[in-house]
Amino acid sequence: MKHRILIIDDEASIRESLSGILEDEGFRAVAAAEALLPYRSNDFKEARRPFERGCLHAKLNENDGNISSTAEQIGLERSHLYKKLKSLDLIS
Repeated sequence: MKHRILIIDDEASIRESLSGILEDEGFRAVAAAEALLPYRSNDFKEARRPFERGCLHAKLNENDGNISSTAEQIGLERSHLYKKLKSLDLIS
């Protein structure tokens, strides 16, 4: 399932007036402060984890789950990508 999030102004009244329209189109309207919560960490490795998971998940989907094709597309060795996917719990 794809998650589509639109980050809009932190002003609640704007968010509330747009949320119904956006939700009908498959978006979830969130304030910038809420959208950035996963990246607020003193640990850089943990802060970048959601970003890496999202990017690699999208690339894997583009390549129908083919790790070799994904690795070639993003410029990584297949073995390195495999280890990265395991560390991010994207494969078992």
